[in-house]
Order: sequence, then C-alpha cells, then structure tokens
Amino acid sequence: MIRRMFALVTALLLFTSAACAVTNGEAAQYTKRAADAAASGDWKTAATDYQLAIELSQPNVDGELYHQLALCYGQMRNFHDALINFDLAIKTSPLKPVYFYDRGITNNFVGDTNHALEDLTQAIALNNDYVDAYYARGIVYGERGDYELAMKDFDWVVQKRPKDYRAYYWRGKIDFLQGNKTSANKEYAQAVKLAGVQLPIYSK
Repeated sequence: MIRRMFALVTALLLFTSAACAVTNGEAAQYTKRAADAAASGDWKTAATDYQLAIELSQPNVDGELYHQLALCYGQMRNFHDALINFDLAIKTSPLKPVYFYDRGITNNFVGDTNHALEDLTQAIALNNDYVDAYYARGIVYGERGDYELAMKDFDWVVQKRPKDYRAYYWRGKIDFLQGNKTSANKEYAQAVKLAGVQLPIYSK
C-alpha cells in the first residue's frame, strides 16, 4: 500500500513544474520539457532533461530540480539514484517537509525502516499538520510491529481526516494482528463504507 501511495504522490508532484524556480533560460526549457515528459509517464526522458537542467543551473541549483529528478528515478525503481538526489534536495533546501517525506517513503521501499522513520518524523517536525506523513509513519510502525506507535499515528489521521478510509483500514489491520477481531471488523466495515468499494481482507 505504501508503494501505491508513493506512486500517487509522485504523479501529483511531477505535475508541479520546477521551471518557475529556475532563472537560467535554457535550464528552464529543459525543466519544462522534463515536467511534460513526466506528466506523460516518460520517466527516462524526464530524468535526462532534469539532469541537463541541473547541469545548466550550476552552481545555484534549486532543490526542487533534485527533488523532481529523484521522483523520476523512484518511478523507474532506481532507488539508489533516487536517494542520492533526495539527499541533494535536502542539502540544498533543508526546510522542505515533502523532501523528507519522499525520502522516507523511498527508504521504506528499500527496507531501511530506521531511516524511513527518521525522515517521516522530520517531515512532521517541519510541518506538524502533515497528515500523509503521519499516515506513512503509521504504516512503517505497523510493518515493524510497533503497534502502539502505529495506532497513535492512525488515530491522529482519523482526527484530522475523519473520512479518510485508509486510516480506519490500517487501525483495523493493527487490531487484527493483535487478535482484537471485534474491533478489527468494526474498523474494516467503516473503511469499506467510506471507500465505497470492497477492500482486501486482513491476513497475517
């Protein structure tokens, strides 16, 4: 589920062109072309053009260019280069919560849950209302077996987004994993009601 969330977030972010942050005319052209390629799902071309925009923007590269390039690599499942560019984005713009969020999602992809939790927690520290970061951190906690911490994050999401079926679904899953089947069934029913579709049945 966290992988699908990463893909969705990536697709949304890539529609926000970084061209407006680039002052170099030629670099801005490559940035615009990269954003167009990304919007059409041509991640390889997008990555190539973002790389050219970065080279042309030296030494004053906007962190968003590294961020967009990292997202492209993530879509191509090249998580090594994605993480390198997330690092560069954060080094350039260390106060952007979404950079830590996306790096946290990617770290979880590669199984580095410790750094994933550090990044998601930092995203929340920079933006205490970052609902998606709480949700993602709850998933990582849940997958690690830290059920109490996971529940705290999902409870927070429910408080902020009472119609978000995902948090109810995951609260139910945590209940199920702990043997609380009555509560799990209740949460699952609420999640299905809000989602409007059948959701995967819980399993260990």
